[in-house]
Amino acid sequence: MEDPEANDERCKAAESVMEELRPHDQLEKLWIDGYKGEKFPNWMHGYNDGLFSKLVHIVLFSCERCQILPPFAQLPALKFMWLSGLEEVEYVTDCSSATPPFFPSLQMLKLDNLPKLKGLRKKGSSSEEDPSFPLLSKLDVGFCHKLTSLTLHSSPSLSEASLTLHHCLNLKSLTLPSSPCLLELSINTCCKLESLEYLHRIRDCPNLTSFELHSAPELSSLEIRDCPKLTSLEVPLLPGLEKLHLNTLNKEVLHQFTFVSASRHT
Repeated sequence: MEDPEANDERCKAAESVMEELRPHDQLEKLWIDGYKGEKFPNWMHGYNDGLFSKLVHIVLFSCERCQILPPFAQLPALKFMWLSGLEEVEYVTDCSSATPPFFPSLQMLKLDNLPKLKGLRKKGSSSEEDPSFPLLSKLDVGFCHKLTSLTLHSSPSLSEASLTLHHCLNLKSLTLPSSPCLLELSINTCCKLESLEYLHRIRDCPNLTSFELHSAPELSSLEIRDCPKLTSLEVPLLPGLEKLHLNTLNKEVLHQFTFVSASRHT
């Protein structure tokens, strides 16, 4: 059995050491693995002093006790961020104390094994329409079991995008922007998914070549149209499907819907 006092001492020691490791202002990559503190050092919160003005790459692994992330959303040059094993983190950013646009240069975001994650942005006084992730091209979210909804409607420029969602067991709602450059879309083991706004109406995606949908037994409506380059399509039996609309698709793709019963679906 672990000694709580010993754990607290290790936590304070880790925080003290980390506070002394302030990097120079030319830092481009930051990788932290196995940090035992409960809070990140003050220098990670000081984006206003120009410390991270050139930071483009952030990886945080197994910072198990930290609850609040630094204001990464304000970093002007950040292009890649991977968060994994942050067991106490609930939001990627707190928009109530930040100024949009959020993550102005971020191109790839990977969120993995964040068991308490509730959303990308904590709601505050800022409008949900404020621009965020304007350059995001790849999003990978997995094993975030408390995540119930995911909204990216304010990401206007998904370019050559690849979107992957997997093992988000309580995800019920997914909202995506209109994405004319969307290339890959994969949903796997999101068993409670009910609402796919924009996603359940995939329209005008002329460059979309691959679409995968797995384990969505409660999905009631699916529409795919005007995706002339779609050649790879994986859709399981959808027992809750009530409406299916397909238009302007290749014959090879249409043949993959032969399981749908004409007596139940249109």
